[in-house]
Amino acid sequence: MYNVLIIEDDKNMRETLEDIFQLQGYKVWTSVNGEEGFELAKVRRPHLIISDVMMPEKDGFSLLKSLKTHEHTRLTPVILLTALNLTDDKIKGLEYGADDYITKPFDTRELLLRVNNLIRRQESWKQQALLKPQEVEVESQDERFLRRVRQSLEAHLSDPDFNVNVLASECHISLSGLQKKIKKLTNKSLSQLIREYRLERAADLLRQRAGNISEISKQVGFGSLSYFSVCFRNYYGYPPTQVSSSPEN
Repeated sequence: MYNVLIIEDDKNMRETLEDIFQLQGYKVWTSVNGEEGFELAKVRRPHLIISDVMMPEKDGFSLLKSLKTHEHTRLTPVILLTALNLTDDKIKGLEYGADDYITKPFDTRELLLRVNNLIRRQESWKQQALLKPQEVEVESQDERFLRRVRQSLEAHLSDPDFNVNVLASECHISLSGLQKKIKKLTNKSLSQLIREYRLERAADLLRQRAGNISEISKQVGFGSLSYFSVCFRNYYGYPPTQVSSSPEN
């Protein structure tokens, strides 16, 4: 049985989340603020933590920073849950080590899928680390750079206006410098990198049945369903309808 820690100061939201996960068979612990939640996380060591951002005593960002620097909680997946839909806040959360970011109001099915995926991924990593500890390596400078790029791509996933200039700015590098570095590390152009990242995320969402094709195309930043379908077919060699049985709008 997996267990989750919910840190949320709003009583109604806290109880709603508790009910959602208990109905799915999770063991649930709850806390009303970040300070109390951090202490509980150190003792209980949950499989995953869901935390609000705007809280008294210790907000979600401060909590996240504490969790990711403590030996008992630094590897625990954390999902930030907030009413804020601001890119800067998403970037800040990802920079502090948030594993995912969900905006209220949320879709229960999507929340459960994200939680399940994060827990399975973490458990798989733990098993691999136990079986092959000699293969666990310190993250290199290039790996840190690519992680920062992925964080920016994820934060802007649904934004159709996101472009290479914004990516360069958020990676604190000139556009020409970013182009050269990405080409060297991935052998891809910047536009290709952005497009393929979005298509791969779309394929993940389609496999998870996280919506119909039209909805998912918007979730990954495509303003046109027809253009999304063309790009998807060109990249994978088959249409998005072949991945999901969801009806196309």
